[in-house]
Amino acid sequence: ILHNMQYTELKTICSSKGIGEPPFFLGTSVLFALRDAIKAARADPALATSAGLRPVDPANPLALTGETGDNDRLVAMARANPVILNAPATAESLRMACQDVIAQSCTIPSSLKAGKQPWAIRV
Repeated sequence: ILHNMQYTELKTICSSKGIGEPPFFLGTSVLFALRDAIKAARADPALATSAGLRPVDPANPLALTGETGDNDRLVAMARANPVILNAPATAESLRMACQDVIAQSCTIPSSLKAGKQPWAIRV
């Protein structure tokens, strides 16, 4: 930093600790932990059935009539769906990202959302 100065003991000027890398990755660890928690909630149909709720596959119309099929298919579907989090990641958006029976009953149909701009951005 200073002209004609030797920094023999001070080694944090250009190291990872000197440029703010640890706080940056600490914040991303929270993001990845939330994404893993959402994936685990999607992949656990026993969680919904233990609460007396029926797991619903939105891509399968037979699931809405009560013919849900096997849980392995639901687990595979939950793992195949990517987790998309909007910023800011509020408690409501995290709850809706779990995509279980309760969250699906609160979903607004796309016909009612036509022409509306979301207030959150995708991360």
